Amino acid sequence: FGRGSPLSVLSLALYVLLVDFVVLGAALSTLAWTVANTYLLLPSGGRGGRSGGSGGGDERVEWLYAFDVHCNGLFVLSLLLHVLQYLLLPLLLRRGFWPALLSNTLYAAALSAYCYLTFLGYNELPFLRSTEVFVFPFLRST
Repeated sequence: FGRGSPLSVLSLALYVLLVDFVVLGAALSTLAWTVANTYLLLPSGGRGGRSGGSGGGDERVEWLYAFDVHCNGLFVLSLLLHVLQYLLLPLLLRRGFWPALLSNTLYAAALSAYCYLTFLGYNELPFLRSTEVFVFPFLRST
């Protein structure tokens, strides 16, 4: 990826689109969708103090909603790791403690933003409980 030719830029863009967006997106969306539908649904008839919905117990998270939540989180992650990181390359490519710290902080901020936006997406659904589990990957890494 580091040759700088137009073909290498195109191959990087295709890699990001196919691997990061499609493959990883489908895997993470399926994982979050499974967790939400298996462990986080409120019992039938219970609303958990939240209002809205029909009150029936047949609500489930749709896979496309899970993929949309993933896309929302991936947008901010991509801005931080592809745009801001590119702009900061003169600082990040230096040797030493501070460039390494800045680079690691950038990745930590991007991953924590992804986890937080995923939490916000699932927290909006009134038939889910304990959606804080989507913030746990960030809390475990700190």
